Parts: sequence; structure tokens; C-alpha cells
Amino acid sequence: MRPLHRVLLVLAAAVIVGCAFLEWGNVPVEVDPGAFLDVLGSFADMTGDGELGESLDDALGSTLAQEVFAPQTMLVHVDGWHGFITVGDVEVRNIVAVLAGVIIAVLSFVPAKGRWPAVVGLQLAAYGTFHLGWITVALSNEGSVLPAGWATLVAFVAAGVVLVSGLRDMARRRKRRAQRKASAARATAKAAGRTA
Repeated sequence: MRPLHRVLLVLAAAVIVGCAFLEWGNVPVEVDPGAFLDVLGSFADMTGDGELGESLDDALGSTLAQEVFAPQTMLVHVDGWHGFITVGDVEVRNIVAVLAGVIIAVLSFVPAKGRWPAVVGLQLAAYGTFHLGWITVALSNEGSVLPAGWATLVAFVAAGVVLVSGLRDMARRRKRRAQRKASAARATAKAAGRTA
């Protein structure tokens, strides 16, 4: 892999890790604290402790208690460390996508013969794109996607593009090497035919 490809992959990984500390999006969640007290009152009624049930009913009847224990809407923040996607029965934490971005950058420096580091990196970039795409769609349907979420998605797509470019570059170099070997073999055969 060329040095430019390595630099671009490290930059993509830096964006992915940097954005993991920022919020990718927000999801509004309805929370009803009064439901807990209703369950507690029902439990008190079941155990026969009528005084507890009555005192809860009296407390919940006040205006202040109704305001305090009224259903509230809260925002749940999604980032690289908190949150997950659910695919079927499998729950995949967001940290897996962040680690995939780091591994892509590390693989670009592996001194290996062949294409396997770039191919594995491309598979990880595809996974990261899927993971962030899934989160982006879910957040845009139910909440809001923030710039860090978009930047992480774009970084995974960019890493995939760089890796495809690197693989094409490797294939071109391999083809040129094969053509040079073939022309050298023909030249050697031609020279051997003249001397014989």
C-alpha cells in the first residue's frame, strides 16, 4: 500500500476515534416515574400493608407530586462508547465499529505480501459503514443525527474508497510486473535462439 493510502486511512481512523467521544445523535425517550410508584402501591396492597398504599395515594394526589411524577421526555445520547445496534437477536456495541476503524489503520502498516491486509480492511470498512448506516437511519427515524455521526459514517466510506483504490493499485502493479517478466522471458528466449 502506498504512503498516501496509509496517511488517508490513519486520518479516517482519527476521525472515527475522535467522533466516538462526541454525540452521534439523540433519541427522545418517554419516562414515567409514576409507574414505579403505582407498582410500589400495588405491591403494598398485595402484601396487606394498607397504610403504605394509602400514604402513597395521598402523596400522589398532591399537585406537586403529580408534576414531579408526571411522564417526562428525556434525550438519550448515542456515541461511540454508549449504545448498540440490534440485528435479529444479536446486540452489537458501538465500540466494535470504533475498533474496526482503528484496526483498518493498523492493517495499512502490516508489511505483508499479498492483498490480505487491504481485503480485511475493506471488510471492516464495509462493516463500519453498515453499523453507522444502521444507526443513522434509526436516529433519523426516531431522533436526530448530529454532525459527529455523519462524520463517522463518511470516514468509514472514505476508508473503503481508499482501500479499493489501494487494491486496484496493487493489481495494476502486479500486472505490470507480470508483463515485464513475460517480455524479459521472451527476450531471453530470443537471445538464446540466436546463440544456438
